[in-house]
Amino acid sequence: MKLDHDCVRSLLLELEEKLSLNSIFNNSHIRELKTYEEFGEEQTFYTILKLIEADFIKGSSQYYFDESYEFVISSISYSGHEFLNNIRDSKIWSKTKSSVSTLSGVSLSIIGSVAADLVKKSVGLP
Repeated sequence: MKLDHDCVRSLLLELEEKLSLNSIFNNSHIRELKTYEEFGEEQTFYTILKLIEADFIKGSSQYYFDESYEFVISSISYSGHEFLNNIRDSKIWSKTKSSVSTLSGVSLSIIGSVAADLVKKSVGLP
């Protein structure tokens, strides 16, 4: 399964907006997200798994034999916030996607680097 970068961005933006310091998101909360509505359960859950693995979000997953996952998400990590801050602006996001569109696959770290470079250029840094 491919990691959908638009789903990554959407999920991080929405979690940042809806998670508070002492809140925890579980599957019922996730199913209420616009990201879930737009991308569906399989893509949203896959993205959550990968964001936990990448340490972009703090949480856990439990896989059950009935082929279902149960998630608990407590926060976005510092590295998740760094990544999100580089891709937050829709113009930067659009330019980032355009910059990497000719490649068959790009990691989140490369996307973050491209976005960071675009942010630096937009504020006049070399």
